[in-house]
Amino acid sequence: MPAVPASFPPRLLVGFLLLTCGDPRSDEQAPGVEELARQLIPAVERAVGLRFKRPPAIAVRTRDQVRTYLAQKLDADLPPDELEGVTIAYRLLGMIPDTLDLRQLLLGLYTEQVVGYYDPDSATLYVVDGTDPAQLRLVLAHELVHGLQGQHVNLDSLMTLRRENDRRMAAQAVLEGQATLASLTALMPGQDYDAMPDFWEEFRRTVRAQQDLMPVFSSAPAIVREGLIFPYLAGADFVRWFSKEFRDTVPFGRRLPASTEQVLHPQRYREGDRPVGLAFP
Repeated sequence: MPAVPASFPPRLLVGFLLLTCGDPRSDEQAPGVEELARQLIPAVERAVGLRFKRPPAIAVRTRDQVRTYLAQKLDADLPPDELEGVTIAYRLLGMIPDTLDLRQLLLGLYTEQVVGYYDPDSATLYVVDGTDPAQLRLVLAHELVHGLQGQHVNLDSLMTLRRENDRRMAAQAVLEGQATLASLTALMPGQDYDAMPDFWEEFRRTVRAQQDLMPVFSSAPAIVREGLIFPYLAGADFVRWFSKEFRDTVPFGRRLPASTEQVLHPQRYREGDRPVGLAFP
């Protein structure tokens, strides 16, 4: 599967609702964002196997503030000349219509999707004001994992690789895959998901069904839709596989997959099949 250079701002780790987790306290007074994060931190640390070096910074932003942030990130991480190149390539390959404004689509898509995100630049976890309490626990758990990753891994070195979109997408798949699995474990500890034969297939169907309910996502070209959910679904599958094959280490540093092919086909990763670099004159 080809990488989608514009499917995520490289230094933005986007969080969205992956599935609905029942919260027995949903009818009670919901705790504040910082208090809820404080309650979740021990479970997230256990799920990841690491501890926070310092308490994560947490802030709430309005939807308008998030849109402004996303626009700035999109322009910084996908400058006009690079965006034009991506647009031309997609059009030539028949992946998007000639009339599609890719920047406007991506900005609308990010704005629709984001309910929480971790910003490595400020080392701050942001939550969108007014997020439904039923979603907030999962969003916070997912983004707390990214906050924990940020204290133990140099996220900037992974997310700022210029013109290495496939390698960057592979790195993002590991980050999002770990966050997806760890957030599930943190919220529902003691569950052996691999012992449930249909769990992961149902999980994938649930994610796709929920995304299809979102107007911008459902109307986007397939290359954009698949690029958006790839890090979460394929990433979770890869991290699950890795944790069984290499129980004594983690998929970071020299263990990080070098291509999306290695993520989609772990046997290629095991064999050390390196990607072939391509360049157009």
